[in-house]
Amino acid sequence: MIRVRRKGHARRGYVKDVKPGVGVKIRRIKPAYVDGATFLARDRGKRGRTPKADQWYPKGEGAELGWRKAQPIYLRRQKLLVAARKLGARNAWYKIHGLANVTADKETKKLARADAAWLSARFKKK
Repeated sequence: MIRVRRKGHARRGYVKDVKPGVGVKIRRIKPAYVDGATFLARDRGKRGRTPKADQWYPKGEGAELGWRKAQPIYLRRQKLLVAARKLGARNAWYKIHGLANVTADKETKKLARADAAWLSARFKKK
């Protein structure tokens, strides 16, 4: 828990529309001073960073399939087929699609999305 200290400030007056669309029922809110406050809040860590406990995609999940972005296309897809036979097509798709969703690398995202679409089309029931 972290302690948050909020400063007080002067609030400007404004007009509040009590019944929207009618135009007659309005309330004038007077200018006022809003007091500061101190309270405890949960520490959420750095902005844009998911805490370790909340990360849903383990690091190295794509490598577990044998998938690497530096591999040629036929080798990547061959590894996906092996994984699909071992884990099932849906689980292999979840892993490669998850990689595409969580990676920050644009090239990895592009290749993983293409491979996930290929795997989906390959095992789609007709």
